[in-house]
Amino acid sequence: MLKKQGLLPTGKKVDARSALPNWKIKGKKLSTIVKKYDDVVSGKATAVKVTASQLKQFRKTGFETANKRVLVPHSKSEIAKLKQGQVTITNKSGVERVQLPIEYHNLRQYLTDIRKNAPVINKLKKKNEYFGIRFFGGQRAMFYSNIQQLLDDLERYEDIRKVTSKLKQQEIYHNLEILRMNEPGASGVSERIRTRKKRMSKEYNRRHAKRQRKLMKNRPRSLAKARASAAQRQADYRKRLKGPQKAHYLKQARIRAARNKKKKKTRRRKGHNEPHRRA
Repeated sequence: MLKKQGLLPTGKKVDARSALPNWKIKGKKLSTIVKKYDDVVSGKATAVKVTASQLKQFRKTGFETANKRVLVPHSKSEIAKLKQGQVTITNKSGVERVQLPIEYHNLRQYLTDIRKNAPVINKLKKKNEYFGIRFFGGQRAMFYSNIQQLLDDLERYEDIRKVTSKLKQQEIYHNLEILRMNEPGASGVSERIRTRKKRMSKEYNRRHAKRQRKLMKNRPRSLAKARASAAQRQADYRKRLKGPQKAHYLKQARIRAARNKKKKKTRRRKGHNEPHRRA
């Protein structure tokens, strides 16, 4: 794999079937070279060959480089390659992360430099593709036909507008990704976000709880364990409540108790009148 990606120093032919760990290539042990590029071997990084100017830019931005190649980290399910003259990381879902070799000094300068390079960046996508944002690992159901629109929306983020400390700026920079998505990829992300929002709704949670209760009905031990666990979580939650939050919780508890009491009275009345109605 290292030979295929051009990471072994030239000067000695190496056959993986007969190579030994103590072999030396230009003064470096083969075992040391393999250990150094362990992420490449395990599929967590790819060595992508780029031009001399790009290599210089990537080196400035903090990427590891070797043998005229830049080492691009990614997950095992992704593929890194040079596409339309730019290093991109492609996911099976159709989402592509564009690695922009723009040197970072501070957040404002970084976003300004992206805007300056807007014509070049816009050429990276086709007409039926979009730019997107992934911020701190999340994904937004917003897609943009050009990089300027994306930057305009990004700069409205409260964290970006109000951030002043250098440490916080670096944290945002390391957790900010600009994505390129084809049409199916954008639709897939939108659908996942809609599903996640649906799962967070009260109606979904009620139905899910009802299904769980039905399943647990025939499993008394599991039901008792689940109820004990839920009671403990509620007790821990009540302990954490303080001040206005605690007052609000107690108020809501009184409202729920009154509502339940009213329901019980209604049920009793219905149960008392039911035999009379049947007669």
